[in-house]
Amino acid sequence: MPASDLSGKACLVLGATGFIGWNLCRHLVSQGARVRAVWHQTISDEQRRDPGVEWRHGSFADRDFMSRALEGQSVVFHLVSTSAPARYNTNPIADLRENVEPTLQLAELSVAAGIDHLVFTSSGGTVYGISRAEFLSESSQTNPISCYGVGKLASEKYLEIFGRHLGLKSTILRISNPYGPYQVATKGQGLISKIISCGLNKEALSIWGDGRVVRDFIYIDDVVSALVAAAGYDGPEHMFNVGSGIGASVTEVINAVRRATGLAIDVDYQPPRAADVPVNILDTTLIRRSLDWQPQVSLEDGLRRTYAWNFAQKNASVL
Repeated sequence: MPASDLSGKACLVLGATGFIGWNLCRHLVSQGARVRAVWHQTISDEQRRDPGVEWRHGSFADRDFMSRALEGQSVVFHLVSTSAPARYNTNPIADLRENVEPTLQLAELSVAAGIDHLVFTSSGGTVYGISRAEFLSESSQTNPISCYGVGKLASEKYLEIFGRHLGLKSTILRISNPYGPYQVATKGQGLISKIISCGLNKEALSIWGDGRVVRDFIYIDDVVSALVAAAGYDGPEHMFNVGSGIGASVTEVINAVRRATGLAIDVDYQPPRAADVPVNILDTTLIRRSLDWQPQVSLEDGLRRTYAWNFAQKNASVL
């Protein structure tokens, strides 16, 4: 699949120390992009030492800081999210203040800074809500049942308005359930990283519900390739689903991890959560056609790669 040429381009990554952000930074550096990355709360020694990344420490919500961070940049990747989806129903006002309002501010500042392209990571897992359709396309109804999904949808709408009225070029990626290296199980997101971590540490795996919830899992390298492709897109579409297009239940994923890794995994079933959509599988026809993008890594291969990384991390921490 062809990749967008970001060599030499000034790319600002917001949420750079997170799972998707750090994988994206590493890829951009390998492409020869000039990477400026924002971190707020934590940064690892590996990240800090990378000579290809210019790190800026500050808050996404700080207007003056963000104005300075945008100076001289061409492409902005907005990957910031301050918490896990299930937590927002306990404090929806915090989501508004910490995510939606700063995204609106970012749009304003990007227009003022003359940013060429803003790529925003939305949520293919929450914005659609409960649907009778087997596959969810970009034109499917959006009825989120969590405050996290409402916040992502609101941010999408603000970016569309800034594009329509102020000429801000933005592309929205509704990403399904990413997994892979650098996803930390203790942060409350990432079923697959949690399964592998429990197996390696010989701990019982707690899951919400009976294991029949179906999700669309996509390996992180495929997510990164979609982000890069979106940054170079100049067509009429403004929103794309990013997923494998294949559904797998929680129980099926647990069994797939067992087969791929040989780990013994005990499961502790907890009551279901109200914020969990029963079935979520994305239709990726539009991104395949418009960006010539498609996932390259199967679930089985992705699980083996993810296990290998987690195994290496666990052994390194012991030494």
